[in-house]
Amino acid sequence: MCIRAIIFGIITTITLLLSSQLAFVLLASYISSAATEHAFINANKELLWFTLGAGTYCISFALGGMATALLADKNKIKHAAIVGFLVAAASILTTGDLSILNYKAVLLLIAGLAFAALGGMAFSGPAKYAKTEKTGNSA
Repeated sequence: MCIRAIIFGIITTITLLLSSQLAFVLLASYISSAATEHAFINANKELLWFTLGAGTYCISFALGGMATALLADKNKIKHAAIVGFLVAAASILTTGDLSILNYKAVLLLIAGLAFAALGGMAFSGPAKYAKTEKTGNSA
């Protein structure tokens, strides 16, 4: 277990997550005020914001998983998944109101773990498959 990679991954993921959430909030507030007369945006505003917010969440965790995998010596996917789980759990539990713990919180926890592991998989190297061909002379 490489504690250095996990700490670096946690710091990187939190920094990316907070920066992307700031950009998302600024973009969403601008679009909400600028597109008041657009019927499509007004009709689908909640779904649009949830989709864009989830996208920034997943991208932040994937990039944090990549950063973790860069420093981990071995078990890069496992280290990235640990970072994803810890940061997702921290982001859910630090809201202060534990009444929000419902299926959406579980989905965010699973998404954080999965996308961080996916980011770690990007830097884990080629998969090692067992050789299934028979070697020898066949005439």
